[in-house]
Amino acid sequence: MARRALELQASSLILAHNHTSGDTIPSRADNDMTREIIDAPGPFYITVHNRLVAGTGGVTRFPTAGLI
Repeated sequence: MARRALELQASSLILAHNHTSGDTIPSRADNDMTREIIDAPGPFYITVHNRLVAGTGGVTRFPTAGLI
């Protein structure tokens, strides 16, 4: 992910994925991975603005949920 962002000269990212269970509540693994993704491109000044988890119940936005 960081490599591709660098190739594209991106300055920010928005991440999204779906939960096949339909539940939009982020799991502990979602939270941990999000933190790793945010920390990885840090030295390159790439900001993660949002992460979305989609399911049948709608979408959870990490910033709105206080997760980033």
